[in-house]
Amino acid sequence: MDDALTLVLADHVFTFDTEPQTQGALVIGEGKVVASGPAAALKAEYPHATIEDFSGHCLLPGLVNAHTDLSLGSYDIKINESFKMKDGRVLLMPWMVYLSRYKAKLGIPEQQSAVAKGLAYQKRMGVTSLADRCRFPAVLHKYKESGLRVVCLAEVENIQREKSQEEFEQALALVDEILHEGHPFLSAGYAPFSAYTLSKNLLKILTDHAVTQSLPTHMLAAFSFSEMEFFYDSLGEIASVLFKEAGWQEKIPVPHRITPVQYLHEIGFLKAKPALLGCLHLGPTDTAILGHTESLRLFSPRAFQYLQVGDVPWKKLYREKLPWALGTLAPAWGSTGNLWDEMRSIYFALEEESRDQVAEYIFRSVLFGGAKALGFEDRLGGLKPGKAADFILLPTPEGDDSILAGLLDQTREGVLASFVAGQRIL
Repeated sequence: MDDALTLVLADHVFTFDTEPQTQGALVIGEGKVVASGPAAALKAEYPHATIEDFSGHCLLPGLVNAHTDLSLGSYDIKINESFKMKDGRVLLMPWMVYLSRYKAKLGIPEQQSAVAKGLAYQKRMGVTSLADRCRFPAVLHKYKESGLRVVCLAEVENIQREKSQEEFEQALALVDEILHEGHPFLSAGYAPFSAYTLSKNLLKILTDHAVTQSLPTHMLAAFSFSEMEFFYDSLGEIASVLFKEAGWQEKIPVPHRITPVQYLHEIGFLKAKPALLGCLHLGPTDTAILGHTESLRLFSPRAFQYLQVGDVPWKKLYREKLPWALGTLAPAWGSTGNLWDEMRSIYFALEEESRDQVAEYIFRSVLFGGAKALGFEDRLGGLKPGKAADFILLPTPEGDDSILAGLLDQTREGVLASFVAGQRIL
């Protein structure tokens, strides 16, 4: 019976599966989308549905923040200044070592507070689903209390050698705990830090787990030019700084003479169809490898810019319509944590192109690429019938003929309302 349905009205409805609808509506039931279309037609078709009227607003799918690091929310970004050179570059490997030690010392109350604040901020900014790096189960209840869809990415960093086995066992235990509980909005995944901090054998084990359990996997790869130096020649700051600081200097491998992406392909890691954070330094065959293995590019442009690790080739990606997902990481990485800021940075990088088409391209990539990064292609992305009723409401932008471009330009303070599985969470 349609009296168990809700009819949500808005001036502009964007499903990204059908054409945008002016004076449109979304019909939801049992946490899923039932129909979308003109408000007048759906009122007539579902006369007993409960009506929620958001006149003057736009309705869009909830945003997907594909990669966060919320436990670092209390990190003081001023610490990073001590790792900066005169030209503004961050001494990447010393910074990574420091960050690893900082996270290892975080107490449970600090972790819980940072994660709770981060989740509340993401919710306010219209994110309804996210993936977050995590090491300990102490924050799991914060994920569940948020009302958001959260993929907890069990982090295996292995920068501190003496804790490597403990980290690995903690990650497996964390995933098992989440899978055993079966919470409807909390899922698990893996976040091995990088191919230069974890051994080939350890990566193979994690790959097997991810493939067998059908869980998403995220990793830094081709994040900085130092990776290319390391995997090709066993040179650069990974060998000279990171390995020394981590106590691995006697384990520097012989040159692989291949790129980081080729290395991951060679050892079978790409069988997990991972989301690779970085992909800024690619060899001639790497793009083909990423496409063939369905590995996803994962970007955090504001962090990349702050750390000066490389530039995202936005014009090439836009021209060739290559798939990618977007994450905010954390202020410790130089990001504001605001997905709208990340989206705007892409929008400005493509300012010579059509505003309408660029705005739609960005939203579609964030939604559908994000769904893939979280392993949620079957339930997230657009708002076609059968998909999860996760959506947001924002004020209709003023003085702009392009609604989506106007939203990118004008959304600064957050959204009016957020719904997950048809239930209002903001």
